[in-house]
Amino acid sequence: MPQSLTLIYQHVIFSTKSRRPFLRDLEVRSRLHAFLAGICDRQSCPSLQVGGVEDHVHLLFRQRPTTTIADVIRDLKRDSSKWIKTVDEKYVRFSWQSGYAAFSVSANRVAQRGDHRGWPTPGHGMEPPRGFVPSGRPWRCEPPMFVANQTPLGFSWDGGFGG
Repeated sequence: MPQSLTLIYQHVIFSTKSRRPFLRDLEVRSRLHAFLAGICDRQSCPSLQVGGVEDHVHLLFRQRPTTTIADVIRDLKRDSSKWIKTVDEKYVRFSWQSGYAAFSVSANRVAQRGDHRGWPTPGHGMEPPRGFVPSGRPWRCEPPMFVANQTPLGFSWDGGFGG
């Protein structure tokens, strides 16, 4: 075969530093989600969905095979952090936590959930595994403010996207 084919989907989650609720303003949050999607797209890692709440974001994108997940996330955090500081002086101290969570998602799961509307997570009729409470705080998300390419997908704790 003269060509290579990869189909690598990543679900990535990262938080604001110390889980500070910097993203309370829904308009700014929506703009940030769109900005994050644009960063993915510029890296040739097409975004499928971006969402989150006041202290963390979720992204689903197709990873380019020549780029590491660490490089993608580094660029997402760096560029979005620089951008949000230009939005308003109240974001001058904004930063992301150094860590992240990244999970591969099968192409079948992505395809199965292409008609799903919303971003179901705990608090939307789905619960995390027993005993799982990130950072000792309740976990909750809102539907995404920005959905790239109009391909919203769902997430469940027991099986990745879909469920």
